[in-house]
Amino acid sequence: MQGRSFKGTKGVKKRILDFRKAVPDLKVKVDDVLAEGNKVVATWEMSGTFKHDYNGIKGTGKKFNVRGVDLFKINEGKIQENSLYFDLFGLLHQIDAI
Repeated sequence: MQGRSFKGTKGVKKRILDFRKAVPDLKVKVDDVLAEGNKVVATWEMSGTFKHDYNGIKGTGKKFNVRGVDLFKINEGKIQENSLYFDLFGLLHQIDAI
């Protein structure tokens, strides 16, 4: 499992927008959401076509499908931190990046 953390709403928003540019047909299905206090956990499934470069990886035009978990810390109704866990090796294999 690959883990990444992004601080503040700007960090989260930038990563999402950059990834959507690389995968213009991106689909995310949220399976479950659990919340307690200022913590939220969401499980999801993501699919799309890796068409354009992202984070140093060349676009390949290959389709992918991965499952993952997001952990959020919320402060005053806003995302303050997001930790993302998913099978990065599986994703890279599906898009022929490795």
